[in-house]
Amino acid sequence: IGMLYLQRNDAENALLWYGKAIDEKMNYGGALGGAAIAHLLLHNFQQAEEFYRAAILNGAGSDAGYIKYYHDVKETVKAEKFTGKHNDPDDLQQPDVN
Repeated sequence: IGMLYLQRNDAENALLWYGKAIDEKMNYGGALGGAAIAHLLLHNFQQAEEFYRAAILNGAGSDAGYIKYYHDVKETVKAEKFTGKHNDPDDLQQPDVN
């Protein structure tokens, strides 16, 4: 469900659902990875990095697509933050992290 919220650019609700999945240890690596993306979208860069590292340690790193996606989103969000230009989230190819 968290991924559906990410696809709708609703990072707050995505984070709630990823949090539930993390608490219940459901698709743990994927949930950590999704939470990392949600934190990026909310400009919580330090938390995003912590969740990203945990996701890598828990299996999300076995998917090179996730690693590239995380860094693409991070770059896009940081550019958006500093330029004020909004980028359409549909422009980024999202891997299946769930």
